[in-house]
Amino acid sequence: MEEKNPFDSRTLIAIAMCLLIWFGWQHYLEKKYPPVTESAMATAAATAQKNSITPAPEGSTSTTQDLRAIKNKSAEAEAAAKADEKLWTFENDSWRVVVSSRGGKIAQVFLKNYTSKTSGDLILVSPQDQGLLNISVEGATPIDFSNVNFSLTSPSSDQLILSGVKDGVLVRKTYKFIPEKYSINVGLQINGALKDVKTVSLSSGMEVTKQEEKGFTFFSFGPSTANYQEYFFFHKNKKERDVINVKDDFNKEIDQAQLAAIGSRYFTSLFINRSSVFPNAIAHKSANAANLTIRFPVLDSQAKQIDLAFDMFIGPKSIKLLTAVEPAAAVVVDYGMFSVIAVPLLGVMKWFYGIVGNYGVAIILLTLLVRSLTFPFTYMSYKSMKSMQLLQPEVARLKEKHKGDTQTFNMEMMKLYKENKVNPMGGCLPMLLQLPVFWALYQVLQNSIELYRAPFILWIHDLSQKDPYYVLPVLMGITMFIQQKITPSTMDPAQAKMMLIMPIFFSILMFGLPSGLTLYIFVSTLFGIIQQLIIMKDRRPQAKAAILKSN
Repeated sequence: MEEKNPFDSRTLIAIAMCLLIWFGWQHYLEKKYPPVTESAMATAAATAQKNSITPAPEGSTSTTQDLRAIKNKSAEAEAAAKADEKLWTFENDSWRVVVSSRGGKIAQVFLKNYTSKTSGDLILVSPQDQGLLNISVEGATPIDFSNVNFSLTSPSSDQLILSGVKDGVLVRKTYKFIPEKYSINVGLQINGALKDVKTVSLSSGMEVTKQEEKGFTFFSFGPSTANYQEYFFFHKNKKERDVINVKDDFNKEIDQAQLAAIGSRYFTSLFINRSSVFPNAIAHKSANAANLTIRFPVLDSQAKQIDLAFDMFIGPKSIKLLTAVEPAAAVVVDYGMFSVIAVPLLGVMKWFYGIVGNYGVAIILLTLLVRSLTFPFTYMSYKSMKSMQLLQPEVARLKEKHKGDTQTFNMEMMKLYKENKVNPMGGCLPMLLQLPVFWALYQVLQNSIELYRAPFILWIHDLSQKDPYYVLPVLMGITMFIQQKITPSTMDPAQAKMMLIMPIFFSILMFGLPSGLTLYIFVSTLFGIIQQLIIMKDRRPQAKAAILKSN
């Protein structure tokens, strides 16, 4: 019977139509969600910097105030709500945090050590957002402090104390900045007309905007302009993570939150509870904004004063930085189910980087190390697959001999494998044992802040972004094709030819993924080819086949 050609005209037309539909869909998404520019944010940031007031050196103003005297000025405080907004700026080499008098909130956060994908400081919280830590006191009549103008009562070089009054309730906010940890110690003191107060709520928001940069297959999950928003919660000693598309609404409430975060792949705004009571965390996302509300229950409804404390981490998802603030905070970084393997691999990659000073080279060295350590499994898999391939003529003979009698054929085939000491699962099992390691490495390269804006060579200036000229995906496809050609296979020729299309689809898939990840797969496949060429020199499977023929 003439073998059917899998590359006939109909198949080629079908492949061409699929590719045409694919690229057409990506073009449509590009028009629907155009890349975001940061011009508006930059303009607002410049205005804020111009009008900001830097805290005076410590000791220039008394650090204590008579709260009773502030209460007596309730009328003046209410009138001050109509006054112009004041901004206070805390700034050092790595951070710029702008605090607004309106609501006493954190209005803007800039990270100086991480540049944006366009230019300038990376903005995590911008003037378009609702800001961080707007407060409301909820009782019989809710009191919203988001529009109250807070006054600066005690500035210092690393601390701000703000006071605001509304409806007889005084709120005192204390911000102590710890820039080396990208964290702020926050203290809240609330007193005054607190009868029947049930909860104290703090809300933080980030504007959801469209993708900053896109690829053929996936949209970027970027820092402040992303097509996805992440919520993370750690409560009752378990973690929950939700990654939400900008087009979707989302609502979720978590009881007794120990940690709660809102952010993106590489950056986060993290709440860490330090109070004696555990709050509820409420996540809400509409089409244009993402919000995280922390709601503290007031256990004593007749309390005369409420004291709350927590930490805010606003910065990069670095395990080292997060654990410096709170050891349990490392779980915010998503390395998947094999994080127990991923974290050591990250440590090895950073160690290589400390030697070579280039994360691209560090990825290559790490890939070669992992490939070398898993070589015994690769060798076992190859030997089993080669032996299976050499037995295929005998298997075909048995199949023809016992045509229509599946049970007898299976028994005879297993007897053949047993006599020749061939395990049918020998080719798959060693590969399955390697999967946790390779998947953990995949997660490390996909989610590590260390690769954000990290250059490699020539045209690759950011290992967290796609290869701009698609050189690595094409090279990866070529090496996958070669590896597939030289790998022993028990498939029939028609299936084998169809499988040769897979490298093309994998290359297209990698067009939009981080170049660091593509580099890993390319180097791993290339090194796999070298390993396989070495293994192919082993004549033992061929010797086994000779013994079979002699019998």
